[in-house]
Amino acid sequence: MATLHSTAAIPRQATDNARWTLHKVFLLSPQFALGDALLEIAKNTVQAQVLSRFGMDTYKNPFETDLILYHCVALVLVGLFMLLLNLAIEYNCFDHWICSWRNRAVLNVEMEDLEVAAERKRVEASARDRDRPVTLHTIGNINAGFVDTESKKGSIKQIVSPMCDVAQCVGLGRTYRGVTSRIALKSLYLGIPPGQCTALLGQNGAGKSTTFALLSGELRATCGRVVLNGSAVTSRQICSGLISYCPQSDALDPLLTVTQTLQFYCRLRGIADVNEVVKRTLQTFDLRKYSRQRCGTLSGGNRRKLCTAVAFMGRAPLVLLDEPTSGMDPGSRWCVARGVRAACAARRGVLLSTHALEDARVLASRVALLRDGALCALAPLDQCLQRFGSGHVVSARAERGGAARLWLEVRARAPQAQLQAMHHNTLQFLVPTKANVEGKEVVTQLSDVFRLLAALQGTAELDDYTLNASSLDQMFLNFSDRSDRTITADEPPMSARRNSDQLESVTAL
Repeated sequence: MATLHSTAAIPRQATDNARWTLHKVFLLSPQFALGDALLEIAKNTVQAQVLSRFGMDTYKNPFETDLILYHCVALVLVGLFMLLLNLAIEYNCFDHWICSWRNRAVLNVEMEDLEVAAERKRVEASARDRDRPVTLHTIGNINAGFVDTESKKGSIKQIVSPMCDVAQCVGLGRTYRGVTSRIALKSLYLGIPPGQCTALLGQNGAGKSTTFALLSGELRATCGRVVLNGSAVTSRQICSGLISYCPQSDALDPLLTVTQTLQFYCRLRGIADVNEVVKRTLQTFDLRKYSRQRCGTLSGGNRRKLCTAVAFMGRAPLVLLDEPTSGMDPGSRWCVARGVRAACAARRGVLLSTHALEDARVLASRVALLRDGALCALAPLDQCLQRFGSGHVVSARAERGGAARLWLEVRARAPQAQLQAMHHNTLQFLVPTKANVEGKEVVTQLSDVFRLLAALQGTAELDDYTLNASSLDQMFLNFSDRSDRTITADEPPMSARRNSDQLESVTAL
């Protein structure tokens, strides 16, 4: 009997030891530690109340005994550890290791364009050369400069920066984790020079909104960093007044009037002469007649105009404009253009994202083209039109009812030509700069187009014509789909409407 009792006690003792060990391990979970501590207090109270009827005092003070000692110690230690870990993550103490681990997932392995490679080397070189003293425009010294210049009429307002760029994206990348990882931005190297407007163009999903979210501190970068005026900044520093941002959605309080909204953002940025700044902003953006109207009652275009006006207030070195002219009429677009030119004159850098390609043509001095999260082209607009434009657009007028005969003559002399529109005696066709004709690459120069038109005039089929360079819309569509098409003689014509955004028109009568 003694042997059986001893044998049964062994597994019971092992079970008790395992329970005790697991109990102490699970105390590292704050939820378990708090719940088990409340359970121990309840058990102690109920046990003391029951045994007190039999004259037994078994109550234990939870704060004077070891009843919940381990629970309290575990909660304090785990809470302190989590607090320190949160602060370390908030102040980017682990970014170096995280970026080195994740950088392989976002590297752009595609062939780089020459301008993109030159921009990457320039940004990398400036990132390595940060030993010289820099002036970081914090809220304090931005306001100091603002007080000195705003009160003086005709004063030159200028942002002083020892670096050649007011902002730089140094290997900036973002990967969205989930069931399948999706790379939204691949190692972006881009500098925003002072006094210039850079247009960021691309299709939906190309990475424009992700780039703005990273530059505004809304998202944390998977790899890379943001540099403002020569110093790497965190999302907390970005949100403290280093940038001006016009988001894609209207960030306005519907209960505030236009004047109250401008005054609110002036005080938020610490601007001294609030009344003068508000008055000038209302005049610049043609909002004086809406000054006492609530934001919730404004039209969509006026709300966008007010958001853009807020972004241009102050002296932040970088201005981010995410589709600022969406829903605006031509007059409002002109106000935005005037604000962009004033910001560039003050040596502020402007980054513009828009689907209105006419705005990019008017405002931007250079264009950055994004495709599938990668920077594929970076050049002045005229150079992009020359490189990525689809060709030359010819609008021709034939003899009465001779448009079909004229088109047959065009196809016989230039098989790469593409019909865009045809009417009774007029037609419009495109002569691509580069095209594949029956397996052979055909390169067409401007002189070749003029020789073609002169030959057509010699056949008496062509009365007059208008020759246009590629429009910005055609350049964008051609860049979005770079796959070459093989053109055959029996290819059906492509119907398309004529684009009004045409450059460098030449008309022959």
